[in-house]
Amino acid sequence: RDLPEVSVVIPARDEAAALRRALPTVLSQDYPKLQVIVVNDRSNDDTQRVIEGPVADAWSDGSSSSDRDVQFIAHQIRSLPEGWLGKSYALDQGARLASGKWLLFTDADVCFAPSTLRRAVEYAERESLDHLTLVPKLDLEGYWLRGVAAFFYLGYMIILGMYRTNIHGSRVGLGIGAFNLVSRHAYRTIGTYEALRLSAADDYGLGRAVKRAGLKQRLLTGVGADHQPPAIRLRWYDTLNEFFHGVEKNVLPICAYNPLAVLGIVVAVQVMCVLPFVAPLSASVRARRWALAMYALAAILNFASSAQFNRHQRHPRPLILAFGYPISTVLSSYALLRAVVVVLSEGGITWRDTFYPLEALREAEVRERKASPVVGR
Repeated sequence: RDLPEVSVVIPARDEAAALRRALPTVLSQDYPKLQVIVVNDRSNDDTQRVIEGPVADAWSDGSSSSDRDVQFIAHQIRSLPEGWLGKSYALDQGARLASGKWLLFTDADVCFAPSTLRRAVEYAERESLDHLTLVPKLDLEGYWLRGVAAFFYLGYMIILGMYRTNIHGSRVGLGIGAFNLVSRHAYRTIGTYEALRLSAADDYGLGRAVKRAGLKQRLLTGVGADHQPPAIRLRWYDTLNEFFHGVEKNVLPICAYNPLAVLGIVVAVQVMCVLPFVAPLSASVRARRWALAMYALAAILNFASSAQFNRHQRHPRPLILAFGYPISTVLSSYALLRAVVVVLSEGGITWRDTFYPLEALREAEVRERKASPVVGR
């Protein structure tokens, strides 16, 4: 079966080092007809030089081999229009240059296995999908960084209900920035990135818009089986401090800019994941038996879920990592509360060196929800 053209859109701001690693893996996909569009979003480093460098030059003239047709486009943004987030605008501009039946929105630090795109499109076409998103393999260093990654992953899937993404008739939608493959028809149906111009969690917003439009969506893992290279992988954060700052822009948008919702999540996870581990130490003699039973159940569930995530992500020593789950939960709760305090105290979100007022972001969230009514399938 002939595969349709795919346009890969990669926004990049100050990501020269990441692009040096990732861009060659995109350009070397074993896909018959591929268009790669890299959008330099006002970078201050060597990003433009990397885009125009030797790696990209080989494809910049649209050269093709006997079995592949690869076109490379470099686009540079020098200023940001009012009313747009930088990344949403970069994605929008890249999509305007795209000619493929399928659009893949990905990040500048995502590395691909050679067959990833071909297998993804074959699957999407076979299943008649409108949108396919993949969970990446996260390359993380450090015990506690892997611990908070496990918490956020499980929280995303369970607390926010993202496990329902693949359930027929579910209204829960999800998009992951590392890999959002969407048909041109679906992209136009949701109103393109024009409808997400002030969406701080643009990947999540795209997935939510697809599901609300009644289109067919699927969430799969891109980690791969043991002894096989991951379909997609990236280095998420290098340190806990980077992680704390990195999640600032996403926490409130994902919770519809409702601080009480974030506080409710924090309280719930403390009760479920931390309290059971300290309750036996402080309980009265009469209540100690119940406290120990609660501890045992919570310990088993938390240990098993954390170990499963780390095994799924192919992290070394997943069982040892699971023992730190209570402390990882506290660190993650701190990240959630810190994000809310920072955004509320500053009155908005600073991202890619641009400040966005909280009120404008909230208004955009309301408009997005009204413009994307839920349509049953």
